[in-house]
Amino acid sequence: MTSGAALFDELTAGDATIRTRLAAAVADLTGAAGRTFVRLGFLSDPVFSLPEAAAVLNTDSDTATRMLEALLEASILRAPTMEVVAHDVVYEMQPVIHAYARELALDQAGLAAAGRQRDAS
Repeated sequence: MTSGAALFDELTAGDATIRTRLAAAVADLTGAAGRTFVRLGFLSDPVFSLPEAAAVLNTDSDTATRMLEALLEASILRAPTMEVVAHDVVYEMQPVIHAYARELALDQAGLAAAGRQRDAS
């Protein structure tokens, strides 16, 4: 399967692209949940533990759990009941959803870097 932006350019459902549908789903999230979604795009894998999520969200486990709850309720994340690693819950984002979060995260990081360069000039 193709990765990155090309993946979304190839995937369509009727007249709407998958990117358009994902953008609408993310837009429906609260501001905090949307920011959480984007930050999870910095994870290298769509399957991750609570400590990994807390690290990328730059917070403690209790706060990360509350942040992830909104994404679980929106069906953006799953917490498979059978996946437990060393007593940690393992969360899962569908690969295409994770690819979209990654695209947003990298776009956001690029904009922030451009802003810092502009400010340094």
